[in-house]
Amino acid sequence: MLFQLGAAIHMKVQYLHLRGNVYQFYLRVPLHLIGHYGQRFIRKSLGTSNLNEAARKAEEEARKYRAEFKLLTEGKPLTPQDVAIAGRMLAEQYGQNFEHFLDHVIRPAREKYAAGDEEAYQEAHPSDYLKPEELEAWQLLANPNAFRLSDALKLYFKTHQRGTEESFIVMTSRDWNALIGLVGDIHFEKLSRVHARDFVDHLTKKGLKTGTIRRMLNTLGAIVRTTITELELSKSDPLKSIKIQGEGKDKKQAKTPSSAEIEEIVRTFRGKMSAATSLMILMQAELGTRIGEVSGLGIDDVFLDHEIPHVYFRDRPWRTLKTDESERRVPVVGAALEALKLAVKLPRKGQGLFDQYAKPRGNDNASAAVNKRLEKWEITSHSFRHAMKDRLREVGCPKDIRDAIQGHSSGDVADTYGQGHTLKTMQSWLLKVAV
Repeated sequence: MLFQLGAAIHMKVQYLHLRGNVYQFYLRVPLHLIGHYGQRFIRKSLGTSNLNEAARKAEEEARKYRAEFKLLTEGKPLTPQDVAIAGRMLAEQYGQNFEHFLDHVIRPAREKYAAGDEEAYQEAHPSDYLKPEELEAWQLLANPNAFRLSDALKLYFKTHQRGTEESFIVMTSRDWNALIGLVGDIHFEKLSRVHARDFVDHLTKKGLKTGTIRRMLNTLGAIVRTTITELELSKSDPLKSIKIQGEGKDKKQAKTPSSAEIEEIVRTFRGKMSAATSLMILMQAELGTRIGEVSGLGIDDVFLDHEIPHVYFRDRPWRTLKTDESERRVPVVGAALEALKLAVKLPRKGQGLFDQYAKPRGNDNASAAVNKRLEKWEITSHSFRHAMKDRLREVGCPKDIRDAIQGHSSGDVADTYGQGHTLKTMQSWLLKVAV
């Protein structure tokens, strides 16, 4: 369609027709697939009179249909997720009008299947004569208000305290959509133990570690339990106590660097302190923190002018802490103090100390960058955490002070009262292990 933007400026936008004031999506069906779709063109309202919005929506629709055309042309079986998308599109083509769908799809398919046999016509089940995507569309149109797996995810975000955090949404959606990709966007109440076992087998065949599979199951289980509770269903949790064959046996024992290796690492990266990655490594080596805690610091979490220079680990808009005990103030000593003084001088456009990582999933990027620099020593950024625990233990540091420094929960309720250990106390122990 050609649009006039000015006296001498025209723009051609594919897939769009203007009907009244509302744009319509319009796509020709390949000749060899007309029998599949039962029509030569796919037409649908985009529900907007805004050209830019219509163009974006039309491109999204075209991308979905082109992918579907390709699968059908190659003769590849549609995955459950493909079927769900195709079925939803088919339902939308009939304007959510079940009677129209009944007349143009269900009855003709049923009659063709029965071939004049009245008994076969009467006893046939929709799954006998409908294609997978037609069956999906039939279920959508017959039960428009059915609560599906995709609805469960929306409910989970709506009720979870972190449901508006971009990083949490991305990670949780990735795991839940992996389940939908395998079983389809089925009715929530149809989710079964068989689906759970199939999901575990699917992830195992993909080569995922058992620890990763368990983490994903924990995420899925939280969504399932929330949905059951919020909808007051009598359904049991199909993911409860699900077994993973060989769980834990594929876990490699993480290497903890020796004191000599820590000293070598510090010497190495002291000579490369112009790079943010080097500065983060030096801070981790002397503090034993999680990489996300360091990479997610804000510039206003740094207190170099304080009597005892320290950093404040707390929730930030771009990342949250792992536990309540993770929020803490920790003195900075040795090479970490040198690194911190240089870090505050780095160029930045935002509020992050390490600005390039002060964003959702930034801790993952920081972890990848740091781990790559540590490959020579066959360790990861988390190895510094284990090493610091050992180093403090070797100089006789009490467990509760070690926990306060590293943000561990000691399990003692009494430790949650009062102001906790002072910066001066923690500094004295950190100085004993400083490189």
